[in-house]
Amino acid sequence: MIADLHVHTTFSDGAHTPSAAILEAKRRGLDCIALCDHDTTATTALAVDYGLRAGVATIPGIEISAYDFDSKRKIHLLGYGYRSPANAIEALCTPLRESRDAMTREQIRILREVGYPVSEDAVRRVALGRMNEVERERWPGVLYKQHIMMVLIREGLTTALYGDLYRELFKGRGICAREITYVDVFDALAAIKADGGRAVLAHPGQQDSFDLVERLVAAGLDGIELYHEDHAPAHHRRVLELAHDHGLILTGGSDAHGDHGSIHAIGDIRAPHGAAEALTATGDPDVDWTVDLVRGAREIVLAALLEDRDPARKGGDNRDLVTRYDTAVERHLVEAITARYREDAILAEEQEEPPPDATGALWIIDPIDGTTNFVTAHRDFAISVARYRDGRPEFGVVYDCVTDVVYLGIAGGGARRNGVPLPRRGGAPPWGENNAEGGAPAWGENSAEGGAPARGENNAEGGALLRGENNAEGGAPPWGENNAHGGLPPWGENNAQGGSPPWGENNAQGGAPPWGENNAQGGAPPRGENNAEGGPPAWGENNAQGSRSPISREDAIIEISVSTVDRLRRRAASRGENNAKGGPAPPWGEDNAQGGPAPRRGEKTAQGGGVDPAALTIAHRAQRAYGCASLGLCRVAEGSLDIYLSARISVWDYAAAAIVLAETGGATAVELAEGEGAGAGGTHRGDGGDGAPLVGRLRPDLILHRERRFVVAAADPKLLTATLADYFGDTGRFLVGV
Repeated sequence: MIADLHVHTTFSDGAHTPSAAILEAKRRGLDCIALCDHDTTATTALAVDYGLRAGVATIPGIEISAYDFDSKRKIHLLGYGYRSPANAIEALCTPLRESRDAMTREQIRILREVGYPVSEDAVRRVALGRMNEVERERWPGVLYKQHIMMVLIREGLTTALYGDLYRELFKGRGICAREITYVDVFDALAAIKADGGRAVLAHPGQQDSFDLVERLVAAGLDGIELYHEDHAPAHHRRVLELAHDHGLILTGGSDAHGDHGSIHAIGDIRAPHGAAEALTATGDPDVDWTVDLVRGAREIVLAALLEDRDPARKGGDNRDLVTRYDTAVERHLVEAITARYREDAILAEEQEEPPPDATGALWIIDPIDGTTNFVTAHRDFAISVARYRDGRPEFGVVYDCVTDVVYLGIAGGGARRNGVPLPRRGGAPPWGENNAEGGAPAWGENSAEGGAPARGENNAEGGALLRGENNAEGGAPPWGENNAHGGLPPWGENNAQGGSPPWGENNAQGGAPPWGENNAQGGAPPRGENNAEGGPPAWGENNAQGSRSPISREDAIIEISVSTVDRLRRRAASRGENNAKGGPAPPWGEDNAQGGPAPRRGEKTAQGGGVDPAALTIAHRAQRAYGCASLGLCRVAEGSLDIYLSARISVWDYAAAAIVLAETGGATAVELAEGEGAGAGGTHRGDGGDGAPLVGRLRPDLILHRERRFVVAAADPKLLTATLADYFGDTGRFLVGV
C-alpha cells in the first residue's frame, strides 16, 4: 500500500481537520494513512470511519511526547494499530494533555498582561478552525502555542509561525519559554504494547536517539522511522543498519502539520514498501500467511483483465460462469495450502470431489467469486478463503483484487479492512463473547456452546422467558400463573385458567407498560432503553468501541437481484397459505378469487398467501445488485450496505465473508434443506412470534452445501430476524451461523 504514516491534525498541533486530512490523502493517491496526533487517541475512531467512507485505509496512530530520563533527551514514540479504546495509552497521556493545556493558557495570560492582543477565546477559535460538528464534539480540547502564534499572525504582528517573534516569546529567555514534564519513554512503549499496538521510534535523526534503540528493542520496540523531512542520507544508512540488526519494521511519513509549520504536505514523504502491511499484520502466522497467499494471486487476475477470458457455462447456466483463470487461482491456492498444511481438508468451488467431513481443519475456497463481473465488468469480484475447525470459524479472507482491499475476519479477534479494524455496526457481540466495552451481552450469560441460552432457560442474570414458563433464577415471572396449557393469556386479558392483568396495573390497551413507567399503549420497552428499572444498553448503541446505532428496515440499503425477487415471488405463490377455497395464494398483482386487490406490502390476505417481495424491496431506502456474495457481505460489515439477500448461494460464496460480518456485529442465515434439523442448540422462532421463520443453532455451525440456497445477511441480528420474517414469514427454516 502507498502510505503516509505520520500526519498531524487539528486534534493536536496540525492545521488539517481529520476529515480534510483523509480527503487530501485520497486526492494524493494514497492507499493508507496514519493520523498520529500528539498524546491523544481521540482522532482514531473518526479517522477510521472517514477512511472507510473515502476508501483510504486509516491505521490508528499516535505520537507520544516522551523523555529518556537517563540521557535527559526528548524522545517521540509512534504507536500504530492499537485497539480501541486504548485504555493504557489514555491513562498515560491524559495528564500530559492536561499539563500542556494548562501551560498554554498560562502563556496566554502572560501575553495578555504585557499587552499582546490574544485571548483564550481567540486561541480556541483558531484551534477549532474548520472542524465539522462531530469533530468539534470529539476534539480533545488542548490548546498549543502554535494556536497562539496563529492569532498573532492574524493580528498582523508577524507573518511567520516559527520566525523571530516565536523565538523571542517561546525560546531561550522568552517570557513564555517553559516546558511540561514528558512521560518516560519506556512507560510510553509499555502502554502502546499493552493496548495491542506496534511501537516505532520517531525521527531518530532529528532527536539523535540512535543510541537508545538497543534498550528500546529489549523493551519491545517494533519499528523505526526511516523517511522523515529531517533525515539526511547518513540518517537513512544508520536506520537501515539498526533495522537489519534488530529486525525492526521500517516506516516513514511527511510529519505534515499543514500551515502550522510543515515543510512537506500529506503524501510528499511516503513509507517504505510494505510498511503499512507490516504494521497491520495480525501476528498470527497462519492468518498472515493466508493474507499474503491470497494477495499473491492478484498477478494472475490482473493479467487476465488484459486478455480474452473465454468463459464456459456450468451446466449450461448463463448465470454460472467459469474461466481458466478461476482454475489457475484455485490451483495457486490449493497447492500452497496443501504443501503447508498436509493434514487439512480443502473444499474448493471448482473441485470435483465430494465435500469433506466438517471435522478437523477445513479450508473453503472460492477462487473468483463474481465470475460474471470478472468477465464483463472487470470489477466487483473477489478471492475468498476461509478456515474452519470442527465446523467452527477460525478466520476468513476476502480480497478485492482490483481495488487491492483485503477484508479479514478472525473469530473472536475482530474484522479488518486492509489491516485497519472495522468498527462494530451494532448488534450483540459474537455469540458467547462478553463485551466489557458496551453493547448487550448474550441473554444473561454465555452458554456451554458459546451462545445465548434459549429463551426461557435459567441463567444467572435472568432474561426473556417463554410465555408461561417459570424461571427460578430470575427473569420475568409468568403472567399471573401457568394455565392448564402451560401458557399465558394474552396481555391484559383475563383467562378462565387464571392470569393477572399487566404488571400490577390495569391497562385499557393490554400489555405490560414499559419497565418502571406507565404507558397507555402497554408493551415492554426496547432492550436497553433507559428507564426507571434500568436495563442493558441497546444493541448497537454507541459505546467505547464505536459501534453505531441500529438500522431500521425502512432506512436499510439492500443488495438483492431481480432474479432473487422473482424466485421469492414464485416461492410465495407456491408455498403460501391455502385460502378459504383450499387453493394456493393468488399471484401477486392480480385480483384473487374473492375479487379483492392484492394485499399491501408484507401483509397476508384473509385467504392466505405470502408476502410481495418486490414491494418489500422497493420499500427499502435503496437497492443494489453487485453480483458478488463475498463482497456483498463485506460491504454490510463496513457499512455501505445493510442487508444482503440472494437465492443462489453456495457455501464457498459466503464462508469467509460471514466471519468478517460476524466480527462487526452482523449475522448470516442460510436456509436449511429438507431433513436438516437443529442440533444441541435447539430451534426457536426468530422473535418468539407466530410470523417469524424457524431458526436453528446447529453444531457444527457449518453446512457444506454445494447446491445453491437462500442466504440472508444483515448488519445486526435484529435486522436479520426482521428481514427473514418479512421475506419468508413462517415458511422458512434458517441456520444463523458463523
